[in-house]
Amino acid sequence: MKMKRTLFAMAAGLLSLTATAAEWNNDLHIAAGPFSGPNMAAVFFGNDILKAADAQAAANVMMANQQFFGHYSLEYHHQTIPWLEVGAKLTYEYNGFDLMYHGNNDPIVETVLLTGSNYTLENKLLGHSDARLFTAAVSLHFTYVNTRIVKVYSGLDLGIGFADWQRSKMWDGNIPAAAKADPNVQQIDDILTGINNLKNFYVIPAFDIVPVGVKVGGRCYGLAEINIGTDALIKLGFGVRFL
Repeated sequence: MKMKRTLFAMAAGLLSLTATAAEWNNDLHIAAGPFSGPNMAAVFFGNDILKAADAQAAANVMMANQQFFGHYSLEYHHQTIPWLEVGAKLTYEYNGFDLMYHGNNDPIVETVLLTGSNYTLENKLLGHSDARLFTAAVSLHFTYVNTRIVKVYSGLDLGIGFADWQRSKMWDGNIPAAAKADPNVQQIDDILTGINNLKNFYVIPAFDIVPVGVKVGGRCYGLAEINIGTDALIKLGFGVRFL
C-alpha cells in the first residue's frame, strides 16, 4: 500500500511538472549579450567593408580599438497554444572603433595627411566611428518542452532594423593655401572634409533564428539563448510570467 502511495505521489508530481502553466500565458523578459552576428562579422571583415566606404577614396584606413557596449533586448510573448508563443521583440546594440590611416603609398594622400600636422603616418588617427543598431520584430517561439518549471524552444523573428553610423573628427583640415594649389591635394582635402562628422542612416531587414532557448523558473525565471541574426549570438536574461 505504501509503495502504491509513493508511486501515485510520484506520478502526480510528474503530471504536475509536465502540465503547462495555463495561468501564465504572458511573459516579459529582458536580456543582454556581447554582440550580434552582423557586428561580429564587421569586426572580422571590417577592413574589407571599409574598402567600399567613401573614406577609402582618400586613404587606406583600418579599424582599431574596437569597443563593444553590448546588445540588449526586450521581449513580450503570449502562449497562444501549448507549442507556440507569439510576441514582439525590441533590440539595441552599440559599438565604436577608431579609424586609422594604414598607408597606401600614395604620395598625394600622405602629403595631405602630413601637411600641418605634428603626427607621423604611423597609425595616424583619422577619427572615431560609432555604430548603433535598433530593431523591432515579430517574434515566434516554438515550445517543444513546456512545463511549469522548464521551457525549451526555438524561435524565428522578422522585422525591421535602423542602423546609425556616425563618424567624428575625421579630418582637421589644416592644409596651407600653398599646398592646396596642387589640384590633387585639393581633391583629397575635399574628400576628407566631406566625410568629416558624416552621419549615415540605414533601414535594413531584421532577421533572427533561435536554434535553442531555455527558460527556467516559475513566475520569475532566468533564460539563456543562442541566436543567429540581428540578436545577440549568446544572451542571458530574466523575466516574469503573468496572466
